[in-house]
Amino acid sequence: MEPWAIFDGRCRPLAEVTVAELPHLLVGAGFFETMRVDAGVVLRLEAHLARLRASLAAVAAVQSPRAELLEAPTLRRSIGEAVDRGLVAPDTAARLTVVSGHTLVTFRPLPSDEGPAVIEGIDASTYRHGDVWPNRKSLSYLRSYAAAGTPVLFANERGELCEAPTANVFVLHAGALVTPPLDAPCLPGITRGALLAAGTLTVPERGSLPVRESALAVGDLAAAEGIILTSALRLAQPVGTIFGRALPRSAELARAAYGALCRSTGA
Repeated sequence: MEPWAIFDGRCRPLAEVTVAELPHLLVGAGFFETMRVDAGVVLRLEAHLARLRASLAAVAAVQSPRAELLEAPTLRRSIGEAVDRGLVAPDTAARLTVVSGHTLVTFRPLPSDEGPAVIEGIDASTYRHGDVWPNRKSLSYLRSYAAAGTPVLFANERGELCEAPTANVFVLHAGALVTPPLDAPCLPGITRGALLAAGTLTVPERGSLPVRESALAVGDLAAAEGIILTSALRLAQPVGTIFGRALPRSAELARAAYGALCRSTGA
């Protein structure tokens, strides 16, 4: 099937969208959102758009598109049209890019289930406490992109956990499911926010766990019983082993988180 895209609200073959229309793409002056589409419905669309608008408001160097192009009804209508016409699959990953005052929605298959993640190391070379740029999902995404697929977690210069290359991290620590704060720094992930908003996670046969935001030292990982990675596309992925040590509760935490997220899609 020929790849299609949605450019400023209109379906077009992706091959017809040229760099000349998006010149600032070449210098990474833009923001993007990666969203899960299930049965033609974009999950948590309003939350994605709110994060994108906040980034645009904070960085004047990135030109905003017309306001209606970043309204949920407009995007729902254009993506629904693409699905109805058979141009894209009803279950897919959609990437909304804002660059040069335009919007571009592209599509790719949802990631396959790769099973539990494995963490083998800590990368403490690039993150600094309080850096605001990891809070923005900009096109200048090199440090995360370069580490994508590697078995590491990022930490800052203070020895505090930040995030995974393309996901937020939640650690079962001191009787709670804990994720690092935004100034660690880390991305304000949409799925991360949904779990924090839930406040608790009910694990069958184990009861309710509080879900909260708090600083986590890398050393806290030594006592962790379970870890999950959260993202807009995978929702919740268990970490099977860390530093060669098995994590017996990761799978049940991921199942409980996945179920909670599916029951509250925010579509």
